[in-house]
Order: sequence, then C-alpha cells, then structure tokens
Amino acid sequence: MATIHDVAERAGVSTKTVSRYLSGFKGISDKTIKQIEKAAEELEFFPSAAARALRGQSSGIVSLIANKLTTEPMSVDIVKGIHDACEKRGKLLLIGETNSNQTTFTNLVERFRQQKTEAIIAATDGHKLIEITQSFERCPLVLVNCFDKEKKYSSVLPDDRQGARDLARYLISNGHRDIAYITLPEELIATGLRRRGFEQAMREASIPVNSKWVLSATHRPPAEDMQWLRTILEDMFKPKKRPTAIMCGNDKMAFRVLMLLHAMRIEVPRDVSVLGYDDFKLISEDTVPALTTVALPYYNMGQRAAEMALGIADNGTGPAKHVRMRCEIVQRDSDKIIRRRAATGTVS
Repeated sequence: MATIHDVAERAGVSTKTVSRYLSGFKGISDKTIKQIEKAAEELEFFPSAAARALRGQSSGIVSLIANKLTTEPMSVDIVKGIHDACEKRGKLLLIGETNSNQTTFTNLVERFRQQKTEAIIAATDGHKLIEITQSFERCPLVLVNCFDKEKKYSSVLPDDRQGARDLARYLISNGHRDIAYITLPEELIATGLRRRGFEQAMREASIPVNSKWVLSATHRPPAEDMQWLRTILEDMFKPKKRPTAIMCGNDKMAFRVLMLLHAMRIEVPRDVSVLGYDDFKLISEDTVPALTTVALPYYNMGQRAAEMALGIADNGTGPAKHVRMRCEIVQRDSDKIIRRRAATGTVS
C-alpha cells in the first residue's frame, strides 16, 4: 500500500505538505494540490478514516457486530436491511462476527473504533438479552433483535406478543374456539411474549385456554423431539373433543407437526388448521399445504436500526429509543374458516 511518503516523493513535495493537505490545511497552492492529487491517483493512495476525521469529515463507516447472523438464512435479512440503509446514505458497512463470544465482541468494538466508525450496530440471530460492558458515550450503539438489561442503548425488536395475539385473533375470527398451542422452550424470550399474546387474545374473546393443549418444547435431539411431538399429538386427537387449530412456536415446529399429522392420517387443513411463526420461507412456502404464519420483519428491523444509528451519530447521543416492529400474518393454505351450528355447537 502506498503511504504519504510515497505520495510526497511522486509529487515532488515534502511529507509535511501532503500531511497538511490531508488535514485540510488551506495555505497550499492550487499547483501543489494538483501535484499531490495526481500522485495519489497514480499510486492508488486513499486517505484513511483517521485522515478524513482530521479534515473534519465523517469516516463514512458504519460497523455491524453479529453473533452468528450471517450464517443464519432466516435472519440474514437483518444484514440486508442495514446494508441498504447504509448504501442509501453513502456509508461503507463493515461486518464482524463473534459466534456469541464476549471477548471477540470487545475486540471488534476496539478495532472498529480504530477505523473511526460513525456508529456500531449489534445484532443477534434471535430475540435475546445481551451484556454490554464497554462505554458508548461518543460512538453510538444500536441493538437489533436484542436488548441490554438496563435498556441503556437504543434497540429495535420484533413485537412477538403482538404477532401471536393477532394470529390467535385471526383464528378466532375464522370460527376457531378449540385452539392448541405448542410453544418453543420456556427459557427463550420470544416464547413468553408469544404465549402472553395468545392468552390475551383468548381472554379478550372469553375463550378458556385448555391447559392440556398448551405445551412447551425443550431442547432435545431431533429424534426425541419428534417422538415427544407425536405423543402429544396422539393425546390431543384421542378424545372426542379435539383442537380445530394448532399454533406452533415457529415454522420448524409447524413443519414437524404437519409431517406427524400426515402420518396419523389427519389432514391439514380439513381436519385441523396448523399455523407457524417466523415465515422461514425455506419451510413456509414449500410445505404441503403452504404454511400460514407470522413474518418476523427482519429486513425492516435492520433498516430501522441503521437509520437510528446514523441519526444518533449526526445529532448527538440523546435518550435511548426502543422500537418494536409489527409482525404481520402471512396467510397461505394450512388453515381454514370453520362454521359453527348454533343449536348443536358442532363445527363444519
């Protein structure tokens, strides 16, 4: 790489003159400026972010630190949203990945600051609580799909409670009253939020929740997980009173439920509606039938986080802002409207 010494030698001026030019010094003749710029172009010399900062210019750099976001096909849209927002404003996006290692996070923060980054965005592959140990008084930090315990830093999160509430309301508006819910493991933050949304919708409609039909998964090997699911589905469909709809904690869970119901000769949506969450398109669009689900607004979350980060960088830190992004229902073929006969209470 060419240095300012190389540029000075090619331009026939002193290193001090090149340094003054890079720092924005005004007392340099037009002739000398042209010599320096011509030499810099010939040598493919580009001023560093530090040099830009000395000249009072922004570095033009935004940094993203992800835990394992770039390897997760479902959440890569967060990166796309951040990238597009940066591209729109002429910013260069640098990306580092930690694999959930706190030391790596600390090192990346230091390295990005050395590049005079304007803002740092930290993102995770799931709705998570993270720990921030460094100070971000001068370089703004915005969290996306995660938050810190004290909520000191601005964050952009999916509104998981709203998404599950609206999905349950959607089923209720389509005539369903007997709704089962197979959730994700209880320790996940999204699980509690989605469950509360489901319970809120049922409560608002004065429909009692059948505790035998609300079950939480745990972290098991795939084979054990499938056996657990099969057992609970068989238990649900043994009695005369059966659920007309099953909400699932995510699309992967819904996919397994669809496979097991097919093996049990229970047809979806004729015999029961099955709905997912996430809109993981590798699953939701290609199942048979295609899966009705709730979309996590990952692209919009990334875009909003970048806009917030750049806004803070331009206007000063200010108070932290916490944004929850709406999760929309994506209607496909795995659910149906049911009609109830008022006199008997039966469904068709």
